[in-house]
Amino acid sequence: MQRIEPTKNYPEYGDKLRNLALKEANDDNCRPKFKSMNINAQNYDLILIGTPVWWYKAPKVVLSFMEKQDFSGKKVRFFITHAGGPGTCINDMKVACEGANFGENIDIYCNSPGNGKVDYNETISWIKKIKEEMED
Repeated sequence: MQRIEPTKNYPEYGDKLRNLALKEANDDNCRPKFKSMNINAQNYDLILIGTPVWWYKAPKVVLSFMEKQDFSGKKVRFFITHAGGPGTCINDMKVACEGANFGENIDIYCNSPGNGKVDYNETISWIKKIKEEMED
């Protein structure tokens, strides 16, 4: 597991982060740089990518990373968290993973930080399906 981290740190949770996320969400050309990662998607059979949803979209730093990888022929699954709805996040990520084979993804609704209402049964069921895919 590796984290996609921007070269310039985002503000902590709060108004500054919300404002930056909104600015990025409204700029289709925004692609923040990310810290170097030693990952080559072609080395994996199944790739799981998780992210929060920012203003109903995938964070641009996540798309920056994904657009630099070759996902051709790879199984890719997404798990996302949000407090209002998935919006276009999963579709944004699918576009960035051109050539991948997509299966079942999961979006996890949390109504506020530390006070989430997660359907753990659904999440566990999704994880079991992923495990079965890995065993195939």
